[in-house]
Amino acid sequence: MIVPAVNQQRRILPLRRLVLCAVLAVISALAPLAVASARADTAHPNLQSGDRFTVLLVGLDRRQPDESSRSDVIMLLSIERKTRTLSLLSIPRDLWVPIPDYGWYRINAAYLFGEVYEGSGGALARRTIESVFDVPVHAVAAVDFDGFVALVDAFGGIDVTVAKDLVDNSYPTRDYGFTRVFIPEGPQHMDGDTALIYARTRHPDNDFKRMGRQQNVIQSVRTALFSDEMILMFPFLFERFNEIIETDLTLAEQLILLRDLYLLRDVEVKARVIEPPLVYDYVTDGGAFVLLPDWELVRPVIGELFGSPGEAPELELVQ
Repeated sequence: MIVPAVNQQRRILPLRRLVLCAVLAVISALAPLAVASARADTAHPNLQSGDRFTVLLVGLDRRQPDESSRSDVIMLLSIERKTRTLSLLSIPRDLWVPIPDYGWYRINAAYLFGEVYEGSGGALARRTIESVFDVPVHAVAAVDFDGFVALVDAFGGIDVTVAKDLVDNSYPTRDYGFTRVFIPEGPQHMDGDTALIYARTRHPDNDFKRMGRQQNVIQSVRTALFSDEMILMFPFLFERFNEIIETDLTLAEQLILLRDLYLLRDVEVKARVIEPPLVYDYVTDGGAFVLLPDWELVRPVIGELFGSPGEAPELELVQ
């Protein structure tokens, strides 16, 4: 017997609501645990009341298993249910900053130094962001190339509108070679491999435009996460998430943030990129081409997105 599509839809809708209610019930039960589990050296947000919770999102340039790597993507995602705000800030990897206990380097070296010398790349990356931008960071979530592809494929792919044809004749492959890639303009449904190319390519324009594309991917993942099909899979996603994401988020925190993202699914994300004129080119005495922030322009952006003015590090510039 063939069940008409309309009847199938009627059956799916109650099931979807049942699954969602069950997930929200579990989240409510775990909420007190999440408050107690916040990082000890960072101010504790009250997740039950919807205080601001900020996560450092890191994309690792790790092309081979167990390879130590710098962070190719550095973003701050801030969620505040109380005021119904979502903020996303992209930080350029070439920003010249003081890394605690190591001195002045490009900011993308923080994760590498922590991974190699301290056993935790996320912890040092978080300390660096907090000290440079004066923004509390409550957790870190990092993903490498394989994890990113697996994450996007777990959603069944993502829908992205490509602003213009992207042609890269020197796209870096995982074996440290190069190849030509092309992504056409317009709406595209991307699998994990294509989304990785879209997020990584920079030769068609520059690093700043690439950061904008990376934000598009985050927005598309958010949309895919709360699609009808994915809501049914919520109970099965968390084990997979923790297999492919390196994070210090507890299960309780993951559930609560998922709930908050769902409740804020209709809220527009305030997204910014630290790009010129907020930063300008600089050459160190060692000949490194880096970026320096114009703090008079950066501070208002930090205040707009995270509710604090942000302070420049009171350190003498070391080249």
